[in-house]
Amino acid sequence: MLVVSGLILSITSLSYLSIKNKDIKKTFGVSSEIDKLYLKESLLNFYLDDIFEKSARDFNYVNGKRVFIDNFMRELENYKDKNGNYPIEELKQAESISEERLELSENKLILNLKLELKEVYVNNDESGVFTYNYEKRFEKVFK
Repeated sequence: MLVVSGLILSITSLSYLSIKNKDIKKTFGVSSEIDKLYLKESLLNFYLDDIFEKSARDFNYVNGKRVFIDNFMRELENYKDKNGNYPIEELKQAESISEERLELSENKLILNLKLELKEVYVNNDESGVFTYNYEKRFEKVFK
């Protein structure tokens, strides 16, 4: 009876650990995809900050919103490689900024960007898409 009880306990423990191991692998897979989204966010922050700063460097509010958007598009274009691709594909969404995203007054310029980041998760038996709504406010104060 003691041997049978030990055998049942061993089989139950091994089964439980085997099931938990699959859950742990799934958790690590998901967290690595989320890390990729955070990495994309950091890269977007870097590139968009640089583009915004260069676009607003010699900008004067009397020029109007359209001039800033043209400057922004020119700077954005500089980040394309010879094949027309950006370092991260989500930068392409910044090509569609409009005047509605800009706030302009005589002492400041504000650009509100909203982009969508996606990361596809594919595992042996599961797949999915993680979506992150990126929102950032870029601001320049005129002196």
